[in-house]
Amino acid sequence: MFELKLTDEQKMAREEVRKFCEKEVRPYTRALDNEEILPYDIMRKYISVFSPITKDTTVEEVEKFREQKHKNIIADSLMSIEVCKSAPSLSLAMGASTELCAGTIMNCGNRDQKEKYALPVLRGDKIGAIAITEPTAGSDVYGIKSTARKDGDYYIINGSKTFITNAPYADVIVYYAKTDLDAPGHKGMSAFILENDMPGLTRGKPFEKMGMRGSPTGELFCEDVKVPKENLLGTENRGFYELMETFAEERAWGVVMDIGIVERILEESLKYARTRTAFGQNIGFFQGVQWRLVDMYVVLMNCYALLFMTSEIRAQGKDLTAVASASKLYAGEAATRAGLDAISIFGGYGYMAEYPVEMFMRDAKLVEIGGGTTEIMKIITANMLLKDENPPLCPFDIPADPFITVREKRKNPDK
Repeated sequence: MFELKLTDEQKMAREEVRKFCEKEVRPYTRALDNEEILPYDIMRKYISVFSPITKDTTVEEVEKFREQKHKNIIADSLMSIEVCKSAPSLSLAMGASTELCAGTIMNCGNRDQKEKYALPVLRGDKIGAIAITEPTAGSDVYGIKSTARKDGDYYIINGSKTFITNAPYADVIVYYAKTDLDAPGHKGMSAFILENDMPGLTRGKPFEKMGMRGSPTGELFCEDVKVPKENLLGTENRGFYELMETFAEERAWGVVMDIGIVERILEESLKYARTRTAFGQNIGFFQGVQWRLVDMYVVLMNCYALLFMTSEIRAQGKDLTAVASASKLYAGEAATRAGLDAISIFGGYGYMAEYPVEMFMRDAKLVEIGGGTTEIMKIITANMLLKDENPPLCPFDIPADPFITVREKRKNPDK
């Protein structure tokens, strides 16, 4: 069971990332937010320092490393929290590349795909993206209109994607399209690995956004893009089910990002409350300010508790779907409220770019939306509660993760 205790190795890893961020990230946070620089040079430097994956690392070694990482997610989470405390947009760009893109290939791909596409992304040599959302299909994944028509040894892909993290600069793209146009709803969807120089694949300019501005977001357009059949990722027409595995991981990870945001906001608010004076005393002595600080602290502790619980559920191989959705729902809304409370504590200064709280509030709002909106998280959680007469309301009663069987079957198809 989980122990509220860090090993010396975990403490050292967190401290090393903290030092790295103070030197290599925080001096450039505002430049990232102002879109004066891209996040990828910092991302590559971070990967070169903290990732065990090198040019000599094999696919099998990466699989073993990822398996251990999923069993001991706390250490990796603490490192990511430090990055989020400095620049959430950097964490977003890095996560979309190494976790969503490369992670999906590692989960669903064959050995050749992992070696050719996932490893270069995990090393930071290439930038990755995952392309799901379309102009008419955001929360409604069933509404995807991109198509992939089989033509001999190729698939011909047509369609467009929008709101795709890293799209303007991605080298490797996991792209979802319908392969069976007659299949209803979510059925008949497949995933493909696209390369940035494939004829017919174009991209739009980076979007201008409210927050997470240091993480480039854009559109992708496919016009008769000819994709080798070897680039089909996973099983044809089973892409939706494999995508749900990625979504559960992404939603659980959203809590980590929210922790980083809330922790930094609370640190800045405490510092300001201790030094700012009004009516002859520090504003931290005013009950209204104290209540806002306490609310932030409660949110932070709750988010840490959710992180510990989801980590343990994942480590024990239990179904993360409902818990991850409920966790993202709570943490996303709570982090945005914490950002607004911080701005209220700072008053007029909180509204100015001179202080970081306004940026963190803007960044927090995206975590509510990306990977599934608040409303979709409520629908998923409600469905999980209502589909069985006796749903597992206690974490100890959560059943096994159905994707474990799928993953094992992919590894050992003959069994």
